[in-house]
Amino acid sequence: MKRNMKVFLGILSVLITTCLLITTLTINASPSIRNGGGDEILLQGFYWRAWDAPGSWYNTMSGRADMIADAGITMIWSPGPWDDDSANTGGSGYWWHDFGLDSAHGTEAELNNMISTMNSRGIGVIFDIVANHADRFHPDSPWPSDSNIWRANAWEPGYSFSEENELNTGNAYPYIRDAMMVLKNKGAVGWRYDVCHGYPSDRALGWNNDTNASFVVGEYDWSGYHPVSGHLEDWCAATGSTGFDFYGKWNLNGGNPSAFGGLHTNARPEARARAVTFVENHDSEISRGYGNHAPDDSMGARSKCYAWILATPGTPCIFWSDLIDGGVGYDWLKSMIWVRKNAGIRADSAIISDQTNGGSGRAIIVEGTNHNIAIALDWPEWQPPSGDLHPDASGWNGYMNVWTNVGGGGTTGATKIIAHYDVGYGNSMHIRGDTGPLSWHNGIQMTNGGSDIWMWETTAIPQGQRFEFKVLINDSQWATDSNWVGYGGDTIHIYPNF
Repeated sequence: MKRNMKVFLGILSVLITTCLLITTLTINASPSIRNGGGDEILLQGFYWRAWDAPGSWYNTMSGRADMIADAGITMIWSPGPWDDDSANTGGSGYWWHDFGLDSAHGTEAELNNMISTMNSRGIGVIFDIVANHADRFHPDSPWPSDSNIWRANAWEPGYSFSEENELNTGNAYPYIRDAMMVLKNKGAVGWRYDVCHGYPSDRALGWNNDTNASFVVGEYDWSGYHPVSGHLEDWCAATGSTGFDFYGKWNLNGGNPSAFGGLHTNARPEARARAVTFVENHDSEISRGYGNHAPDDSMGARSKCYAWILATPGTPCIFWSDLIDGGVGYDWLKSMIWVRKNAGIRADSAIISDQTNGGSGRAIIVEGTNHNIAIALDWPEWQPPSGDLHPDASGWNGYMNVWTNVGGGGTTGATKIIAHYDVGYGNSMHIRGDTGPLSWHNGIQMTNGGSDIWMWETTAIPQGQRFEFKVLINDSQWATDSNWVGYGGDTIHIYPNF
């Protein structure tokens, strides 16, 4: 009996320990994607030479708080707060030398007022965190130039931005964390990481967790993201962050709606939720002279880019100069933001119809939590099956139309599925689904249109009817993605994983 009691107590002890461990892990678990509420509208709260504008830039931001809130903005990205007086970057904060908060953007008191002013209007503030590099040789640097804080003296893996001024983020980690906590305690809700591919991803993961950040976005590798095999999403997954969708930005720069898309239009909802879309930023604006700027709005091209990112999944980021300084137009952007928020478009929303007209024309229907919306760019003849044209968000002689309260399908009779995946020599792609002629029991072989293109088309699915489907290799190996959703009349591009 004593032996049985000892066994029982031993088992009970293990069970209690296991439960406590599971509870601890659950409590300490970090969010899988730190994208706020998933329905944020982000404003970049500065441009490249904002630090050089008359007066205090923090006061300028505070003075526009009512205007920003009235537009529907929910978060603002503030410039790097740490002291920077270098000739290299002026006072932009990208060549800081110490953690002082009296900077070229304003005093610490003005920074405090900006945060409290924004927060009182329901706007969260995220700060630019430049952890990859600093001014190593500045006389006010807290670390001697020969210390192990600098990568030149204590190497760590990462992209080389300016080798002699790069930080060893492992050794600098606690100092940066403490400086971030100062901002957190002042009311900051998150971070934008500059050149975050320059140091190991576990640094950002740690800072995110240490500060319990609500919204985090990384500037990961300007070379962009390929929707099948990019590294941006790997970084986002490793750190629990979002990332700027540079692949989408480069496609917007061309001004051709039929080519728009990126991480935010990926078939997987978790990929879309990790994307932060943008038309312009402080590095790409035309004054920088790099040739990376979006088209101007003389023929509505920039407005179409904003219509796209505000109608599609991902978290849209609007550039200060376009909202506040008239680059696109405050009233129109306010109307387009209203369309998005009123419909309930989220970062992980689904694009339920996506059509092109063989030229630059593009028309999409996006699923919202309240109702669907549709936009047609460079395609004035296109109409959704139902919906209300929103006159304030539409314009440019019918070459930019926006609808609310939209039904599911498109206007063409054929339903087309286009899968982008190289199945390898001698193999084929099949499709199954829940609506005839598709079946979950037997697949239909798709037509090969190139090394990584497989197509299937039918006119048998009624216009606007919802259906689910999945693709398989050789009708035996299922894609690992969740079921895709389509509507009769859609043309749907998918990028399956196996």
